[in-house]
Amino acid sequence: MVVIDWLEGAAINNYEHHLGDYMRDAGHLSFIEDAAYRRLIDAYYIHEKPLPADVRECQKLARCTSGAERKAVVYILSIFFELREDGYHQKRCDEVIAAFRAKQQKARDSANARWGGKRPQCDGNANA
Repeated sequence: MVVIDWLEGAAINNYEHHLGDYMRDAGHLSFIEDAAYRRLIDAYYIHEKPLPADVRECQKLARCTSGAERKAVVYILSIFFELREDGYHQKRCDEVIAAFRAKQQKARDSANARWGGKRPQCDGNANA
């Protein structure tokens, strides 16, 4: 199944939610549309990559159970996401993920510089 392959390799556990920006851009959404948007954004961040290009897979990610919910996902994808060759992109998500990865790489480089690429070893016994 495509969704299972897409779900591997998660790392981002939280992200900033700018209330003013969200209300400005998404304040017009219905309850169902808002839920679909938030679930799709969460999936994007959790898996650090664009949503699948297949709308049905996006509907599964949003956990749609009704026709109205599936229709909301189609609407949300059409106004907040851009379909590219590798899936549905969202500009802000891409920017946040890029910054997260840059921060990870900087921490990795710093640790490697400090430890020479080796993990520190414990010199003693905690019980001693």
